[in-house]
Amino acid sequence: MKKTLILFVLIFTATTVRGAEVIVDYSNSLNTEANILSLNNIHAVYTFTTEGTKRIMGKPRNFFFRGLEIGLSGILASKLHKIGHEGAHAFSAEENGAWKTKIFLDHCTYWGDFSNQDYVKISMAGLNWENKSAENSIVRSIGKEMSATELLWFGINQQCLVTTSLFNTDKLENYSNPRKDSNDLVKWIMYLGDSEDIREKLYTDIRRGAMWQSLGLFVPAYYGLNYWVTGEEKTMPNFWANPQCDMTDTGMLYALGIWYKTEKNFVIHARPGYGVNRNDDESIMSLELGISGFKITEKIEGSLKCGFSKTLNDSYSVEASVEKSFTPNFAVGISGNYYSGYHRENPSSDESWGKASLFCKFIF
Repeated sequence: MKKTLILFVLIFTATTVRGAEVIVDYSNSLNTEANILSLNNIHAVYTFTTEGTKRIMGKPRNFFFRGLEIGLSGILASKLHKIGHEGAHAFSAEENGAWKTKIFLDHCTYWGDFSNQDYVKISMAGLNWENKSAENSIVRSIGKEMSATELLWFGINQQCLVTTSLFNTDKLENYSNPRKDSNDLVKWIMYLGDSEDIREKLYTDIRRGAMWQSLGLFVPAYYGLNYWVTGEEKTMPNFWANPQCDMTDTGMLYALGIWYKTEKNFVIHARPGYGVNRNDDESIMSLELGISGFKITEKIEGSLKCGFSKTLNDSYSVEASVEKSFTPNFAVGISGNYYSGYHRENPSSDESWGKASLFCKFIF
């Protein structure tokens, strides 16, 4: 306990070196397991560990030790994001009626009476968790110096769908039992596609989506290589765009997240998306618009995001938060999310869903 307290003090009494954010949250809408494995809390464990180590050991000063830092941080990030990924599967299964789930490091098992749409939602929950986690790194870092470890966290989450699709997914005929003995992408295809022809089209869509999403890795890869060679941590520009693809309840959706941080330090966000419902051969789309970091009073700021999706059915989303700063490095707030139907963060396949959360934000 004493060592933990010393580490905590070292992290939060040090001068603000880059303005990185860590959020610890709790929601009564989630069970204990889902709370522990939430996007924010998994990231908090990663950042407390990596940044705390830097505070104690000092920042690596040569090529070899920076390589060691990247390697060890990469192993930690890989293990933690896998647990979060599997936790998302488990929670989605529970929200769709599972009577038992079990999480392992590299897979999740669940038992229940599920429809095909339930299986579709459960199979896409893990990769959608990682895509959202990558986006959160951008939100935390835009307009600030982005630490090498935060950059690594972004890259590991952003690349997962890319590498799974391009390097770990065979052609569909190569699976003896693709509904079971396969990865999340193949499961999603098999439960969603109504025919072999449609499944082949979905397989092609996924590979196109992976190539689209891979475009978001080039600049971070350059930043990471630059840090390894020079030790210089780059400042993320006030404008950023990030391509991603979402597995939806009807087909693959190609999205582009756009962020702009103004001179008054609030962030404007847009995320348009477009794709095809392969079963009905119809267009699908989504649009999210938001603003965050705007001042309500001197010490209170808020955020608001609204969205609309047209996939299997029309749906909308509303997300809002309010937080109060007690010091330049610490704030407490509440947030609320509501999804009327399909949304990448809605764990239910056919019902509206919402949650309210309490959170603490640490900036260092």
